[in-house]
Amino acid sequence: MVAHVSAGQIVMRRSDTHYQEETRGSLDARGRFRLTGEGHYFKDPGRPWQTLVIGQLAGGSADGAMEGTSTIVNVNGRAVRDCRFTLTRQR
Repeated sequence: MVAHVSAGQIVMRRSDTHYQEETRGSLDARGRFRLTGEGHYFKDPGRPWQTLVIGQLAGGSADGAMEGTSTIVNVNGRAVRDCRFTLTRQR
């Protein structure tokens, strides 16, 4: 997963040879963020899933790490997966 942060806006993308997903949102003054977006499998692009990502900048982190959770909601409106993640700054 790769996140780009600029002027308080965040775009997070992940993909491989089978799928792609993109979420967008903003970072508030306290370092919290909420991103929404969707993904799809390349073999079935007409059935996208919705993604909600919430989190914050890791307190006391020297590298500006972002920590949070992500919920994947399938085409039927049912939550099918919850994930936790930590993203660290590349140098």
